[in-house]
Amino acid sequence: MNPYHLLERLYIGIIYIINMRRKNRCSNYLRGNIDLSNKSQIKSKCKICIGVLILIVGLYLSIKWINWDSAVIFNKPEINDINFETKEVDDITLISSRWKEKKGFIMDVFRESCQEGFDVLTNLNVRILGQRVEDSFVYLCKSDSLFVNMRIEKENKNNLRLECNETYGDMWKIENERYHPIEYSYISDDIERETHLTTTYEETCMLYQARDLLNGEWQPKSI
Repeated sequence: MNPYHLLERLYIGIIYIINMRRKNRCSNYLRGNIDLSNKSQIKSKCKICIGVLILIVGLYLSIKWINWDSAVIFNKPEINDINFETKEVDDITLISSRWKEKKGFIMDVFRESCQEGFDVLTNLNVRILGQRVEDSFVYLCKSDSLFVNMRIEKENKNNLRLECNETYGDMWKIENERYHPIEYSYISDDIERETHLTTTYEETCMLYQARDLLNGEWQPKSI
């Protein structure tokens, strides 16, 4: 059963229980029996407790059985994204099968979205059940590379200085404080932090911008 249909039925059931309790009270009042017996009060409380318990179980199952394929959707770049700070995924979460499953569906969304002309995408560009994703993701479309918990480890200002034309949706800026190459790292599928050097100017510019977006520090000149 679809978890959302399950929640809907549980909600209707709880409303029905509450209304039945009110109906019984009203019926007793009309018959002149204003005071409910202790036994009937206990039964009413038990029904409410059971309803609440069913709702809690339903919420848990809806999360556990979430249909990632329909829950994970692409979100086009918007101005509200640039002030949202992401968080690195902790080690315990990284080894969980549930998180790996979610990561796979997010990567599928990234690959499909790259066909719309994007070069680099981050967790800012996906929503799960309409909610933002805090997990740190960077995806480079051209190389089909997904970086989890990406960091720029070192930049050498004695290296070649670049002028990067950075865009995010309709927003843009030209940044000339970029240096090539840079040393960056990320968490691999083996849950190990790998370190690499960028090999192209384009890659350097994209990772600089992604780093700033993840930290909520990218500010365009177009607004």
